[in-house]
Amino acid sequence: MIAISERQLEAIQHTSQGMQQKEIALRMNCSIKNVKNLLSEARFKMNARNTLEVVAKAAKAGLICFLIASFATDIDSKNIRSRKNLRFRSTKELITG
Repeated sequence: MIAISERQLEAIQHTSQGMQQKEIALRMNCSIKNVKNLLSEARFKMNARNTLEVVAKAAKAGLICFLIASFATDIDSKNIRSRKNLRFRSTKELITG
């Protein structure tokens, strides 16, 4: 069982949707530093090396369930940046093995 706070989970969910930390801070009505701390604490609690692994572990644990749906819409979007596309593909590979 992964014991993370609701705020940490919210930050992970936004990250899984491809949002940058600045966007997450605006959405969560907090500072960028607070978002960084939330994700860092989640990384520690989930024994993850990076935020990408946090997202993958959260998806595998069933904490976020819409992640695969975001692949279908975001990866095929013509406006998506290649860096974000790569992050989604890497996350998908971590989840699906």
